[in-house]
Amino acid sequence: TIRQSLPADVCEQIVTTILGARRVLVAGFGTSGYLAGMLTHGLELHCPQAQSLAGVGGPAHGARTLFKLTPQDVVIVISFPRYSADAVFLAQSAKEAGVPVLALTDRVTSPLSPFSKMALYAHTESPYFSNCEASVLALIEALRNAVAHRAQEPIKAAAQLAEAVLPWIHGSHD
Repeated sequence: TIRQSLPADVCEQIVTTILGARRVLVAGFGTSGYLAGMLTHGLELHCPQAQSLAGVGGPAHGARTLFKLTPQDVVIVISFPRYSADAVFLAQSAKEAGVPVLALTDRVTSPLSPFSKMALYAHTESPYFSNCEASVLALIEALRNAVAHRAQEPIKAAAQLAEAVLPWIHGSHD
């Protein structure tokens, strides 16, 4: 199970790293870009600045952002078989710049592993597609929840968010 494959000390260190970072950048390309968006969406409520590098600018957007990073930031890179060469290059470049890299990938032999300070692994085998993202999404949900659990005043942050988005929720104008 996913829970058994997540060592508590590694999870604790990852959550501490994310919450202690000045900026959290999440990179994923191809299908992993959608997963990067989901992770970023969950982290922005509890991190000073969380940004997805998966966007209309493609991998070049990540390169444009990378040069501004410092060791006080963290880059989370998501990639699974058939690994994105851009994701691997981004992880390598971040590590060379002294920026901590966290990987969400499938196994220790992933090409992200040499460049990652820490990693979380999810099995993604699928008989019909190159990957099954359901286990990765469960891992992302667990990570988002762990960060929310350890964040300062998560209930207050959630209440402030709810109040801020209320005008955009259908039926709230009654």
